[in-house]
Amino acid sequence: MTAKQNGGCSITEPVLRLSRFGEIAKMSGAPTPDPMDTTKSTHTEYKEGVLQKWANYMSGWQPRWFVLEGGAISYYLSEADKSKGSRGSLSLRDVVISVNSDSDVEFSLYNTSMSFYMRGSSRENRKEWIIALGSAKAQMLVTAVQQSPPLQEEAATLDDEVDTLDDQVAELHTYEDLLRKQAASIVECAGEASKLAAEELAPAAPAPVAAGRRPDNANGGGDGNDG
Repeated sequence: MTAKQNGGCSITEPVLRLSRFGEIAKMSGAPTPDPMDTTKSTHTEYKEGVLQKWANYMSGWQPRWFVLEGGAISYYLSEADKSKGSRGSLSLRDVVISVNSDSDVEFSLYNTSMSFYMRGSSRENRKEWIIALGSAKAQMLVTAVQQSPPLQEEAATLDDEVDTLDDQVAELHTYEDLLRKQAASIVECAGEASKLAAEELAPAAPAPVAAGRRPDNANGGGDGNDG
């Protein structure tokens, strides 16, 4: 246990226990989850300790005991109150992890229904929590995919459907080319038919007059005899 001054009060802060993928990085002497025990949660990220939590404008920041285990983070009034049940809990599946860039120690967790605003004891302490929370969230997502064969089957089905659509599109392109060629051929035939029809309907040209012959109606149409 280590004592820390916070304003005018002293907060007893135990050394945090941190495990990543079953390896213990820091211990306070308490037992840690057995990674070989398959009867427990597959989410092996585990961490607990004191964080300052924003309560409200009346109470401000208050020390609370936080526990990260089984893909969720819960908080209690103190370590001794763990047996009484948590005061609140957030599943990391759909939670957003946010770091306050204006502070070295503040960060928050929130989803559509709940928010936790917290402070670590130091910049390094906040970093440890952020890493543990991020790892736990990633483990949940990986486990969800691994344990959802229907999703894999659906993905394979979608791949097959995409391949089928690709074949159909290629087939449509082929038909389109054939139609274009047929249309061009029809236009060409129509042009030739129009030309022939025009030639057939054109009036015949008058026969040419033989040289030296006077037309019958020359000089006003006489009979060829003088007075």
